[in-house]
Amino acid sequence: MFKATSRIWIYSIPAITTSFKINYGAYPCASFSILIIKYYFMPVEIITKEDLHHFRMQLLDDLKQIIHQKSPPQKEWLKSPEVRKLLRISPGTLQNLRIKGTLRCAKIGGMLFYKYDDIEKLLSNNMPSTKNTIK
Repeated sequence: MFKATSRIWIYSIPAITTSFKINYGAYPCASFSILIIKYYFMPVEIITKEDLHHFRMQLLDDLKQIIHQKSPPQKEWLKSPEVRKLLRISPGTLQNLRIKGTLRCAKIGGMLFYKYDDIEKLLSNNMPSTKNTIK
């Protein structure tokens, strides 16, 4: 590959250029650059279709492992801010759920705690049905 840029590339061999500024004694503003070019060879690896297929299969296996990993165990009891964040609701909405008895809580020392299982039941009971009602 050959490119006309500040670097020289000849058949995938990049060149390193270094410039030095040298000032003349009585004329410090007059300077010139000396370019030193160093070539080095890059190792070349040939990738075959089998290599790409093997990489694809390995990548798919890794993705399957990531997807099927179990999430870390959820805490059994959650505080009010955690419940609000989980359900994405305001403090007033959480209070309404608590007052109506939709979501039970336990009060310990002024802190309200909610069971994670109760939150899961609340969500599963309010899921819309998947049956087709319109014919």
